[in-house]
Amino acid sequence: MVVDSGETFSDSGDSSRPTIAQTRVKVPFLLRHSLFSTILIFGVGLLPFAIPLGVVAGTQTALLDYGGSWVGTGKVPFEVHIESRCPDARDCLQKLVVPTYWQVKDKVDFRISYVGEVWKEPRKEVTCQHGWNECDGNKLLICAGKYAGSVADGLAFVNCVLSDYERVPEPKLIEECAWEHGIDYDQIKACADGHEGRNLLISSVEHSVAVEANFSCTVRVAGEKWCSRDDYEWQCDKYHYTVENLVEEIKKLSEEDADRHS
Repeated sequence: MVVDSGETFSDSGDSSRPTIAQTRVKVPFLLRHSLFSTILIFGVGLLPFAIPLGVVAGTQTALLDYGGSWVGTGKVPFEVHIESRCPDARDCLQKLVVPTYWQVKDKVDFRISYVGEVWKEPRKEVTCQHGWNECDGNKLLICAGKYAGSVADGLAFVNCVLSDYERVPEPKLIEECAWEHGIDYDQIKACADGHEGRNLLISSVEHSVAVEANFSCTVRVAGEKWCSRDDYEWQCDKYHYTVENLVEEIKKLSEEDADRHS
C-alpha cells in the first residue's frame, strides 16, 4: 500500500496502482474467482479536511485483541488486513490466505480486517487509500462477512470480489459474488448504505490501528505479524510467504495450546 506525500486522495481511474498523486513515498500507515474462498471488507468516505486520529485496518464483526487471551480457546487467531481495491490484497488472499485457511479451518479463529484512516472531525469517519469506491467496497465486504452463513462463505465472497478488484464496488460484481456464495445481496447493501456498515468499518479500522497492521495486506497469526504484501512484493522472508510454512506454523501453535491444556 502506498500513500502520497501531502496530496489529496483521488477516486479517479482504475489502474492496478493506487489512484493518487504521481509523486508518492512509501510510509507506514500509522496512523474474485478462486475455487476456494470467503472474506469481508469495508470502508467509508474521504474527508480531506478532517483531523486524523490514526491510520490502518480493522476487523470483521466482533473485535478480538488477539494477544495472549487466545490461549486455551482451541483456535489459533488468524487474521488478514486488506483493502477492497488493492491488488496486493487480491494476491495475498489467493496465494497465501485462502489456501492456508482451507487446510487449517478447524484450527483457526479467522478474521478479516480493513485498512484505512480514522478521522475525528468534522465527524468520526474513515477514509480509504484508493478513494470513495474502496470505502463503499469495504463496507459491502464487511457487511457480507457479518451476514454470511459461515466464515468460509464470507471468505469465499471476499475472494470472489477481490478477484475483480478494479470493478469494486460495481453492483453487478457484488450481486454475482453474493449469489454464488449464498449471501443476501439486499441485506448486505442495506447494511453498507446505513449506519451499521459505517460503524462496522470504523471499529475495524480502529482495531487495525491498535495492532499496527499498516499495510494491505498484513497477515497476523496468534496476535503477531506473520507477513505483509505491498507494491506486488512480499515483505517478509520466504519461510513466511509460503502456504506450506504458514500451515505448519498454525498446526504447531494449535498442538502446543492443546498440550498446555491436556
